[in-house]
Amino acid sequence: MTAELKKQIMNEWIPMLKLWIAMLFVIVFIYALPATLLSHIFFYDKSFGSLIHSHHRVVGSALFGQEFKNPAYFWTRPSMTTYKNDLPSTEDVHWLGDAFWKNYEQERRVFWLQNHVDQPTSELLFPSSSQLDPHLSLESVELQIPRILKYRQMPLKDLRALIARHTQKPFLGLFGNTSVNILQVNIGLDQYMEKHHESTHA
Repeated sequence: MTAELKKQIMNEWIPMLKLWIAMLFVIVFIYALPATLLSHIFFYDKSFGSLIHSHHRVVGSALFGQEFKNPAYFWTRPSMTTYKNDLPSTEDVHWLGDAFWKNYEQERRVFWLQNHVDQPTSELLFPSSSQLDPHLSLESVELQIPRILKYRQMPLKDLRALIARHTQKPFLGLFGNTSVNILQVNIGLDQYMEKHHESTHA
């Protein structure tokens, strides 16, 4: 390799190396690191995945739904995937496919058997786009209240207060809809029953 060729290679590679180092510095130290630190300071819970704890252990995330089939719990939206706390995965099922409508008929039948509601809301029968939506509208929650009261044997006012604690209003009163986080409500149901059981046996 001649000296002239080496000089030509160095003239081409050194500017690229300098640009790479500069971009690395900008991306890591000027953008990513400050953004991470600020999120930990001002949005600590959200930056770590909005984890939900019960009895000193992680039981889920407020961002992901979980499957509930026990009639003593509020049911969330159906999903064509298997819910897992550690690694939720989704499956794309076309709405014209047989699997989609078979799941719809099954969900409608099961919901009627447990709730005796002829016309449930669409979100109680159809999965969300993400398949992992943890929220339901207040209307869908209201349809399930009689079933919860039957199995939990708790005062209606206490149940409504629990639902209200986990109801999210539209952002700035304009963006989004009023919704209820079903996982948080169901965890609250268990905590309420534990507390009530302890007080009656104290």
